[in-house]
Amino acid sequence: MYRRKTNLSSGPIFGGQVTTKFQILSDKKNYLYSLTHHFFSSPVAPAKFTGKFDDYTKDGSLFIDFEINVIEKGRYTIEANLLTNQDEPIAYARKNQKLEQGKQNVTLMFFGKAIVKRRESGPYKITFLRGELNTDVIQEDLLLKSPNEVDRILKSIHDDRPKKKVIPLYTGPIETKVYSLSEFSDKHYDSEEKRTRLSELNLIKNNLVP
Repeated sequence: MYRRKTNLSSGPIFGGQVTTKFQILSDKKNYLYSLTHHFFSSPVAPAKFTGKFDDYTKDGSLFIDFEINVIEKGRYTIEANLLTNQDEPIAYARKNQKLEQGKQNVTLMFFGKAIVKRRESGPYKITFLRGELNTDVIQEDLLLKSPNEVDRILKSIHDDRPKKKVIPLYTGPIETKVYSLSEFSDKHYDSEEKRTRLSELNLIKNNLVP
């Protein structure tokens, strides 16, 4: 036995909350269980992948440029999975980037050490190429204002709309060029961003230690 309650909102972005209440026949106490899930959808895609891409190696890692046609500018998150030619998982990549309107490339890096660990030469496959536009009313530009201004704006915000718009999942085939394992490095990941983040964490740690 189950009951379903649905609270929906409509407009440019359709979303809502679905709550399902149910009982399990084998439960002698006849407890009423509940599951709640929030969902959303947008009838208009903020951007679309064109299907064009280019792959290459640099500094021991695999880089892939994906062309995307942006309809609505803003900060996007682009993600994809890398597989062997036999559909075995190798790595996952993610990129957060501000994008303007029009066609442009977004580059994902698949770390060389992950490829070496799998010990599979190319070509490789890309699956679940996906992305989303951050539509949260609290954007990074807001946080650059003075503390008093930020506090005033945050107190005036009353918005329960979904925090993102989804790019349609690209379902076309994506296969890289042929690569040998010798083209990839097994060194640990290192970057300016990583070093900066470690420095920040060490600073926090040192400040917390009496």
